[in-house]
Amino acid sequence: MFARANAAGIPIITHESPDQKGNLLDIEINNKEFAEQHMTDQARYIGEEGEYIVFVGGLPVPLHGHSRLG
Repeated sequence: MFARANAAGIPIITHESPDQKGNLLDIEINNKEFAEQHMTDQARYIGEEGEYIVFVGGLPVPLHGHSRLG
């Protein structure tokens, strides 16, 4: 997936994609803490109910998806 960038000397840093091939570094965060804060903020911004979606730059990222509040 990152062959052209690697061949051009461009370092690939991924986020929350631990099994991604071809990256130089993957940055992971405390998912539980981040998710709790994100959902608290998200719920407040949409009035405590509704739908949301997370868009990703590539389909092979297994940790992202669609969820529902309420």
